[in-house]
Amino acid sequence: MAFADERAHRSRVTLPQLLEQMPGRINSSDDTARQIQERRAKVEAIYHEARKKRQAWIEKTWDEKPISQARLFGEINKRVQGQPWAQVSAHGRRWREVIEVTEPAHGIGGGSGGASATACHRPSARRSDTKAAVASA
Repeated sequence: MAFADERAHRSRVTLPQLLEQMPGRINSSDDTARQIQERRAKVEAIYHEARKKRQAWIEKTWDEKPISQARLFGEINKRVQGQPWAQVSAHGRRWREVIEVTEPAHGIGGGSGGASATACHRPSARRSDTKAAVASA
């Protein structure tokens, strides 16, 4: 099993186990529910502020010439919806602001190992397959 697949597999196994333990820990103290609500409110405020900034960046840079990162990643996002995919060369964080990430294996890159990560993630992802996919788009 490839390293990225192993990490995704561990998450699929570990997360349900952690979630099983949560009800007992949450009910262990009267103060816990209040703390959870306070933390949730803070995190939601941070999330909504970041989302506003992200949307403003996308709208501001969408039509730039040459093509902006927002536009490039927005167009890629449209194409990968409902299909297995992995971003294997993740220089910077901007792609995560535009492309919907729903699985751990979506962001397995971060360096110069893109080609090997692609092959590990999807063995059929060969240069000829990529050319055919781009040509059909």
